[in-house]
Amino acid sequence: MSFKFKQRFFLSIALFLQASLITSCGVSNSNEQEKKQILTLNLFTEPPSLDPRQVSDLTSAVMVGAIFEGLTRMDSNSQPQLALAESINISQDGLTYTIKLRPSTWSDGTPVTAKDFAYTWTSTLDPKFLSTYAYQLYPIKNAKQAKEGKVKLEEVGVKALDDLTLIVTLNNPTPYFTSLLATPTYFPINQKMDLKNKQWADNSGPDYICNGPFNMINWRHNDEIIVTKNTKYWDASSVKLNQITLVIVGDNTTELNMFQDHELDWAGEPFSQLPSEAFAYLKKEKIINTYPVSGDMWLEFNVTTAPFNNEKLRLAFAYAVNRQIIVDNILQGGEQPAFGIVPPTMNVDFTPTFKDHDTELAKTLFAQALDEMKISKDQLPAISYTYNSNSLNQLIAQAVQEQWFQTFGVLVTLKALDWKVYLQQLGQKQFQIARMGWVADYDDPMSFLEIFETTAADGNNFTGWHNPQYQDMLEKARSTTDVVERKKLQSQAQTLLMKEMPIIPLYFVNFSYLKNPALQGVVLTTMGIADFKKAYFEFNE
Repeated sequence: MSFKFKQRFFLSIALFLQASLITSCGVSNSNEQEKKQILTLNLFTEPPSLDPRQVSDLTSAVMVGAIFEGLTRMDSNSQPQLALAESINISQDGLTYTIKLRPSTWSDGTPVTAKDFAYTWTSTLDPKFLSTYAYQLYPIKNAKQAKEGKVKLEEVGVKALDDLTLIVTLNNPTPYFTSLLATPTYFPINQKMDLKNKQWADNSGPDYICNGPFNMINWRHNDEIIVTKNTKYWDASSVKLNQITLVIVGDNTTELNMFQDHELDWAGEPFSQLPSEAFAYLKKEKIINTYPVSGDMWLEFNVTTAPFNNEKLRLAFAYAVNRQIIVDNILQGGEQPAFGIVPPTMNVDFTPTFKDHDTELAKTLFAQALDEMKISKDQLPAISYTYNSNSLNQLIAQAVQEQWFQTFGVLVTLKALDWKVYLQQLGQKQFQIARMGWVADYDDPMSFLEIFETTAADGNNFTGWHNPQYQDMLEKARSTTDVVERKKLQSQAQTLLMKEMPIIPLYFVNFSYLKNPALQGVVLTTMGIADFKKAYFEFNE
C-alpha cells in the first residue's frame, strides 16, 4: 500500500471513528452487562493447542492462563506471586525448591496433587512428546538430558514427596525460576485424564479438565470459545466475571468495527493488532491505551538452504532495512527500532553492531555474497517473505519488500498464511524469510537468547542456525552466580547473534488496545499477558 493511498484511507476511517467510536463504551445494555458480568473478546486466531504443555504462542498462553493455574501467577507489577503454591522454600545454595501446595481441586472435583505436576513436567520431557517449549524446563536437573533420551525420566529433578509437597532440584541457581512457574509449560494437567485420553485437549467437553479461574464449556473451532467461572477454583471468590466469550474473527478492521458497534469489550493486543491506519486518530482522541512489554519483532532466515546459508547475504538484507520509517509511518505506537533481540527494559549492556538503513554497506555485502556463491544477481534463487495474515504484518512486509527492491533490485514475493499453518511451515523449514514476534516469558534476557541455543526440532529456533560458541556463552551465564559476569556473557552472546544474523531485528514493541471503560481489574504484564482473573464491569450511574 502506498503512503498516499494510506493517507486517503486514514481520512475516511477518521471520519467514521469520529461518528461512532468516540462515544463507544463497548458492549451495549450496560446495566444488564454489569449484572451478568459477561466479557466479550476477539481471540483473532484459533489457538493451535490448549494443552499447556504445547502452548507456543501468546494467544494460547492468555487463553490457557484463564483456565489453568500454576504454582505462581504474575501480578500487576509483573512479579510472581503464590498461586497453587502455598509456600516455596529455597535451599541456601539455590538448587532445591520445596513447594507446599494449597488444597485445591480440578474442575471435575478431584484433588490437584503434586503428582500431577511431576507427571506433567516429565511427560513434557518425554522424547516422544512434541513440545516447542520443553526447553523452559531445562533449569531442572537432568531435564535436558531426559528430553534428549540420555537419562530416564525418573532421573529428572522433580519428585512428589506426598500429595501436597513437590521437591524440585535445579542444575544451577536460577533467579527467575519462580517466574517460570507462572508460565504454561509449568502448569499441571490432570494425570488420570491424560492417561485415559491423549486427545483430551482437542475439544471442550467433560474430558477437558482444568483448574483455573474459568472452565471451558464450548469450543466451536475457528468460531468461538466460551469459558465460565470455575466455582471449584481455589480462589473463586476473587473471580467476578461469570463468563468470557471469545469470538474468532481474523481481520483487524472487522474487529475494530465490532468494537465500534458495541459487540466487543476489547480490541487490539495482546490478541490482535489495531489497524495502523486508525492509530493517529485514536491517539489524538485519547481513546487508545498503550503499555510497554518486553518484546520485539524480527525476521527469520532459513539458514539451512540457499541463498541465506550465506552470512554476507543475510547481513546485506538486514542492513538495508529502514526501521525508523517502519516505526514512524506504520506502527505509530511509540516503538523503538531494534538492533538486537534483548529489549532495553532488561538492562543488558549492548552496543549495536550495525546502523539503520546502511544501504551502501548492504550493497557491498550483497555483491560480495554473490561472488562467494559464484552467481550473478539474475541467478539468485527466487526469494519469498512469509508472514501470518493481518493488515499490520502486510504493511511491514510491503515496506521491507520495497526497501530491498530499491537497494538490491531484487523483488521478494510475499506470502500470507493462517497462523496455525504458518507455524507448521516454519517448523518444517518451508520458508526463506519469515516474520516472528517474541514477548518474554519471564523477566530475564535468557527468554530471548535461549531460543537460538539449539536446533532441536521441538524448539522455537526455526532458522536452523547454531553456533557452539553461542551455546557455551549461555551455559556459562546460567552457571555463574556473578550478576555482572552473567550480563556480560549475555551481551556477548547477543553480539555474536547479530554478527552472524540468522534474524533481522526490526523493533521493540508496545502493546496497544481499546477497551470498554467500564471494564476494570485486568492485569497486564510486561510479558504481554492479559489476566482476566479479577476483571469485572463497573458502570457509572
